[in-house]
Amino acid sequence: MSNPLRFLRQAAKSGETAHANPPSWTVMPFAAMAALAVVGGGVLAAVMAHAPSRTVMWAVAYLVLVVGVIQAVLGVGQALLLQRAPAVRVVTLEWLAFNAGNAGVIIGTVVSVWWVVLLGTLLFALALAIFLHATRAVRCDWPAYAYRLLIVFMGGSAVVGLLLSALRTMH
Repeated sequence: MSNPLRFLRQAAKSGETAHANPPSWTVMPFAAMAALAVVGGGVLAAVMAHAPSRTVMWAVAYLVLVVGVIQAVLGVGQALLLQRAPAVRVVTLEWLAFNAGNAGVIIGTVVSVWWVVLLGTLLFALALAIFLHATRAVRCDWPAYAYRLLIVFMGGSAVVGLLLSALRTMH
């Protein structure tokens, strides 16, 4: 679990292809990072409980809800919706853009540097676009609609967060 991308490299070497059940390499990088984010958010909350601040509480919530829960839902949801496993490069790009984007948003917010938040938000939006594009051909039933609605909601939330960050850094 120390290197979630290890599963992607193993899949690329083995030539693993589509399965009726999603192969572990399509889910594991997202699930591993999501678990680390939830635990990290809990540890941060415990360590900072003696002197909580608005920024720390925001960071805890962001780690748990976005980096943790949303990442797990997007990664697992994609694997369950697709009939064929996505290409290793698609999963790798999704994982890197999602996590680098979230790191940028968190770091930029904590140190109040708006352009870092902007860069993080753009990477996050790129990841959402790749998730959406990867699932474009799935059947149109309620799980697919719910998955797409989540992506649109997170995109809208990113825009609102970016605007709030800009307002915060102006004051």
